[in-house]
Amino acid sequence: MQANPERLRNDEPDEPVYGTAEDVEAMEDEERARAEREADDDETDEPAEPVRIRDAERTRARVLDAAERVFARQGFEAARLQEIGRAAGVSRGTPGYFFRSKEQLYRTVMERLFAESREALGRVVGEVRVGGGEPWHLLAKYIDGYLDFLARRPAFVRLVQWECVSGGPFLAQIAAHFEAMRDALHRVLAAGGARFRPIDPTHLMLTVVGASWLPLTVGDTVLPLMRVDADDPTFIANRKRHMSELVLYGIHKAVGAPTSLAAGGHLPAAPSPRDAGRGPSQQGPHDTMADQAARRTTWRLPGE
Repeated sequence: MQANPERLRNDEPDEPVYGTAEDVEAMEDEERARAEREADDDETDEPAEPVRIRDAERTRARVLDAAERVFARQGFEAARLQEIGRAAGVSRGTPGYFFRSKEQLYRTVMERLFAESREALGRVVGEVRVGGGEPWHLLAKYIDGYLDFLARRPAFVRLVQWECVSGGPFLAQIAAHFEAMRDALHRVLAAGGARFRPIDPTHLMLTVVGASWLPLTVGDTVLPLMRVDADDPTFIANRKRHMSELVLYGIHKAVGAPTSLAAGGHLPAAPSPRDAGRGPSQQGPHDTMADQAARRTTWRLPGE
């Protein structure tokens, strides 16, 4: 799909743009007084608008965080500056004061997300370049760092999906994001040398992205029906360890083992029904918490 740069054209803002800080301050005073009156009259269950934050940088960050959530939920076209202002706990004119237009606000949100993703991947690449640790640990750090980034910025996945569906102007940056991931994995694989099976870094990148993104994609819809909370810190920690184990065992070249199925290898014998799908530290359908804890205390990642 070709990018659609016209999508962000904003010749006529959908919200008024207020040109001075005094305008914004006056509106915030008025809205704060109104919210306090409504709270006193007990006419609404909504909490009063938070006291205005006078620190411009903190207010700007609040607007960015709110815009990230609103754009992720509704997409660029449906989102409104007025709603972003409400979500940030500021007046409807404040987003326009800081960013002038919905287009510029959206661009700033996306650029901030991509900058954070580059920083997360750059730390791993930097360690590889200076020889900072065993490849096993670097790969585990890579997966941990990427999942930590997605946990901090869960809207990233949804925003990328909106861009792909609408042919938005950030498709090139999305491709660059994936290329940076592939480059980092290529460096880690190269550092592992003969200890790793020959692995195409593109396929490995797609595997990591798919396994990382799916819980966020269905986290508000399907997973609750399965009684799984994708935001639970325990779930995130277990997910990180599971992915590290899965990837590390997948690329590790065991002594005497074929390097690939295409080279004459074969799948191992099917496990018993009780053990089906169980890995070194994965829980089975009949495991107790003690069973899981026992396996975690006796098994270590390669190289630990």
